[in-house]
Amino acid sequence: MRLAALTIDRALSYCKTWYEFGFERMQLIMDNGIAVIVVEKESDGQLRRIDERTWTTAMIASLEHTNFITIGNQEYKTIEGRLNLDAGKLEILVVAVRNE
Repeated sequence: MRLAALTIDRALSYCKTWYEFGFERMQLIMDNGIAVIVVEKESDGQLRRIDERTWTTAMIASLEHTNFITIGNQEYKTIEGRLNLDAGKLEILVVAVRNE
């Protein structure tokens, strides 16, 4: 009975260690950020890439609460996003805000 208990305790210890290792590794990957491409949909329907850079996880998380972003002193309204797994990049579609 004692041998079985030690085996279970050891197994749980190994599982916890591997879980923590996996969590730390995932956190490290996420902390490096993700490449983001911002694409503007122009008034004639054409798509134009206006920005590409690495965003931090905090910047990406803020998209949940943000409707507008600013790039090069131009304000854009965010329309939708797409995670391109093949390219490993997040693509964000925007339209320019016309300040008149």
